[in-house]
Amino acid sequence: MKAINELYNLETVSQNFHPQELLKHLLNESNISYKRELVAKGNKLFNADQESDKIIFISSGMVTIEKENHIYGFLQADNFIGCENMLNKNNNFFDIVTFTETEVIIFKTSTFEAFLRHSQEGWLYLYMQNQRVRQSLQKSYYIRRKKGTEKVLLGLQYIKSIEEESDSQPIEITYSEISNFLGIEVNSLKKTLIELKKKGIKNPFQQNEVY
Repeated sequence: MKAINELYNLETVSQNFHPQELLKHLLNESNISYKRELVAKGNKLFNADQESDKIIFISSGMVTIEKENHIYGFLQADNFIGCENMLNKNNNFFDIVTFTETEVIIFKTSTFEAFLRHSQEGWLYLYMQNQRVRQSLQKSYYIRRKKGTEKVLLGLQYIKSIEEESDSQPIEITYSEISNFLGIEVNSLKKTLIELKKKGIKNPFQQNEVY
């Protein structure tokens, strides 16, 4: 029992069943085909409420998790997208849109599923990936629940932290995109940024803003 607990504790599972580990296995299989693409910002990789025949790994860059043009979260590099509903066979609930120029690796869903079915611990890879998506949405929800300057500052810091983890070029971000994510009006965002500046708190995107 102790050996099983050590094998499947949260820290071990997080390391051994990280999406990068799954990618390594997929790329090492000679019978699994895939293609690499560089996708410009603003392109939909998945459409909400539609079935898809592909699974995508984000090699670099970042994407937004959206519903009806509202940004509910972000995912950075080293994540699979498209496998969230693989267990219950539902269509995608969210749109997935490239937020930066994004390098992706595309697999066929049928090939991806077959590999996981033949892997004794394939379900753990799915579990860990779904947890990563869930954590992103939870973090975003936590920020959106805040008020005033705290909400804006936490939101900017969060997006900046994802940028730094994404192995991408500096993000070109607009007032509209930030206000969309935070769920506030653009004018309110601008006023809050002015307040933060007066307090000596710098906008982390000051050097590369395209507002």
